[in-house]
Amino acid sequence: MLLLSGPAGAATSRYVGTYTMSRPGADSTQALTLVLDRAHRVMLTTRFPDLERRYGPGVLPVRESGSWRERGATAEVHFTRIALVGSKRKARKEDKVIGFALKGCTLTAVRYSKLLYGDVGLTFERAGCKR
Repeated sequence: MLLLSGPAGAATSRYVGTYTMSRPGADSTQALTLVLDRAHRVMLTTRFPDLERRYGPGVLPVRESGSWRERGATAEVHFTRIALVGSKRKARKEDKVIGFALKGCTLTAVRYSKLLYGDVGLTFERAGCKR
């Protein structure tokens, strides 16, 4: 089945989709959802489930947004805005680039800041993907 987007007949990138992962954080487990859409927009939402259980709905998720593009054998994600979801505060500018490689259902960061993401980095699983 060929999925279409953009100009008539243009094939959808194999990277398009929703990816999830969880990882330990300083104060709470982090639940991350990464969305790469057909219009080459990207959104990364980070929730803090342990803090949400402890303190309730006042713990707001963080949302980063920007754009992405295929670059050789990787998807290059460029985050340009960051904000608290549900906050009245204006989104702040940021400039963060991560390169991801896709193998089967797994999207793995191959170029990223170890200062921000540690030695382990980011490894997402595509939502609903059958192995």
